[in-house]
Amino acid sequence: MPPNLRGLFEPPLAKFEKLHQQFRFLRQQQAIAFKLKEQWEEAQKKKEHQIKMILDMEAKVKAEEQRWEKRIQCKLEDYKKVKLQYQKLDAQEKRLIKLFEENGFAVDEEE
Repeated sequence: MPPNLRGLFEPPLAKFEKLHQQFRFLRQQQAIAFKLKEQWEEAQKKKEHQIKMILDMEAKVKAEEQRWEKRIQCKLEDYKKVKLQYQKLDAQEKRLIKLFEENGFAVDEEE
């Protein structure tokens, strides 16, 4: 190419090369951005999974607590029934002892 014509084409070629470099740089930046986005999304999924597992564990613990509360409540009710029966038997025993003593029978009190 003659030197006088080369001068006409070089500046546009330099501009084209510069634009091409900018385009490659932007492509690299875009690739990096996509990788970062994928990593961020993966981290979000992991966090969501951990939160879900924690919530599931909380639900299990709450269900277990309710089961134990119900069981304890049943045991307390059973205890109250037995205590009431004991009090009734104790009252009957005292009444019978009193009747035996009034009628002159000997009573051995073993307590």
